[in-house]
Amino acid sequence: MESLVIWPACLRIFFFISGIGNGLTHSSASGAVMAHYAHKHTGTMLGHLTAAQSITPLLLILIYNSFFTHGHYDDPINQDVGGYMLLLAVLFGIFNLCGIFLYFPPEEDEGEDGSEKHLVPEKEEKCSKFGPEFYIQTCAMDPPNKKVTSNTGKKPVFILIDNYFFVEAKPGYDLMTVTDLLSSFAYHCILWPMVILMAVYAVFSNNIVIVLTSFGLEQYSAVIPLISPAYAIVGKVLLGLLADKTEKYIAKAWYIIIASILVISAAILCEFFLAHVSYITIALILFETGACTVQVVSSYLVIQYFGMRNFPVAFGFMFGIYPLFLLVCQTAFGIFYDNEIEDKSLSECYGLHCYTYIFMMEAFFSLFSLVMSLYILVDQRKKNENKISSKIVTLRE
Repeated sequence: MESLVIWPACLRIFFFISGIGNGLTHSSASGAVMAHYAHKHTGTMLGHLTAAQSITPLLLILIYNSFFTHGHYDDPINQDVGGYMLLLAVLFGIFNLCGIFLYFPPEEDEGEDGSEKHLVPEKEEKCSKFGPEFYIQTCAMDPPNKKVTSNTGKKPVFILIDNYFFVEAKPGYDLMTVTDLLSSFAYHCILWPMVILMAVYAVFSNNIVIVLTSFGLEQYSAVIPLISPAYAIVGKVLLGLLADKTEKYIAKAWYIIIASILVISAAILCEFFLAHVSYITIALILFETGACTVQVVSSYLVIQYFGMRNFPVAFGFMFGIYPLFLLVCQTAFGIFYDNEIEDKSLSECYGLHCYTYIFMMEAFFSLFSLVMSLYILVDQRKKNENKISSKIVTLRE
């Protein structure tokens, strides 16, 4: 009897620690990837990184069903849950140790003054005469080399002074603390859409077996959970490629806007048609699409607004907030679900009414995410307009 009391407490501690470890590991891996590939193929690399994250649950589901159920697929009491958790702990330690000993740092990407270096032709020299923020492009009236690009992938600004062409270097970003980030409204507009859409998906995915049971669809409980990671593996890779290919044409905020609309649509769909397995599958894919999108695109926005040197702190803090917000959403799910159980002698709730308030909550959070991403879109347009209007720069010796 005592073990039955201790077991739920141990589970809470296990999931709390594993949640923190997951956030720290993911943010560290993302920071390492961005340090190597922040200047090219960013979306492709992030797509592969997050796709690898989706491969893991798919493999673990297959491993658990093959080696830890002992044939008792519908009887968790006779399954080896403790052995499975021990396996997770061992694997987590091994892979993090690999990250420590096998990781190699990238080449230096920033100057001594904190400014980000730029790719310039071999014959160019830094122009100290007109300030450290300019590079000599070519002498006399020769046309500038159009192949020169900044680390952000955008075309540099060419300025003609005393018959010299100069390439304008992008100023560096000051190091920011968590307090500095939280005082920035733009950071909140990047933070909360990512946290919300990932948490909304996680709540639906984590409770998918409960949802299937509510409508007598237990026979699909072994198949439906495999759809999400399998879809995410392909979807995240394609999304990363798409983000790279459309970088010059589509603002990254549009991706989060579309993702928020898809998640709102999924919540509305579940509100009325959740009783059918086909609609459950469609909703799961829509929720997953929203989570995949913000995972890939939010990294772009963090670097764009706060620079690469602030990326580990900014992105890591996001993954610190995510499990806390997920805990709130998961607790709300349990409260709403338990309140709708008509027969208090049962532990399950049956019928569409069990999830009315749950999906209303998810739709509201997703709408809030949509509003925040609209602010980022407007802010990006204003910044682009300011860049166009400030191309003419006057310098004094």
